Amino acid sequence: PGWVEDSSWIESLTLSLDFYDLEIVDAIQGIDPGDLITACIDTLSSEFCDSVPRSATGRIQLINNQLQNIGTIETSGFDVALAYASPDTDLGNFLVTVNATNLDKYTETTNNTDGSTTVSEFAGIHTNETFERAFPEWRMVTSVDWMKERWSGTLSFRWIDEMESSAGTRIDSAMFTDLQLRYEPSFINDSLTLTAGFNNVFDEDPPVCDCNLIGLSTVAHDIPGRVGYLRASYEF
Repeated sequence: PGWVEDSSWIESLTLSLDFYDLEIVDAIQGIDPGDLITACIDTLSSEFCDSVPRSATGRIQLINNQLQNIGTIETSGFDVALAYASPDTDLGNFLVTVNATNLDKYTETTNNTDGSTTVSEFAGIHTNETFERAFPEWRMVTSVDWMKERWSGTLSFRWIDEMESSAGTRIDSAMFTDLQLRYEPSFINDSLTLTAGFNNVFDEDPPVCDCNLIGLSTVAHDIPGRVGYLRASYEF
């Protein structure tokens, strides 16, 4: 914006809004296990029933929903981004970035052997397929970067919107916080960077879900616990 040039507390400010509306024809995807079972019962076709093996007692074993041509995927939504950079201060320079994405629609159309189609809407859903998938309607990452001489650091907040499991239960929203501190020593031609950090620094527990055997989402949320790390990197 033009008024940024006249502001003493803004070095730069960028705002953006992007819309997307995409369609993939002849998409490749694994079929939902529930849809496979239903198709087997309705059609008795080996194309579906071979993927739903049963034990000698009639219990369903591990469902084989391997990747295949399923039909069409349609998705739409929008992304919002903000980036603010401060001028030089006694405390250093600061950069604040906010990136948010909204998933308005994610529809899969599956072609059945009898010529019919199955349409499934996944926006706001967490699946319990063999390969889990998560489709929160909102995701947001906010980062605050700090730089002063040879020191720099980043504080990040990762937020995931609430979802509904395939079983119909609610999976609460979650936010995880990461912290990282970096130092570049003056020796070795300024090519060495020392980094220390924590993921999930506040030890936030992920929400419980009935999406798998362990009761936690392995694709949308962090595993329980705080993770610390040290790293030394050299740029040639």
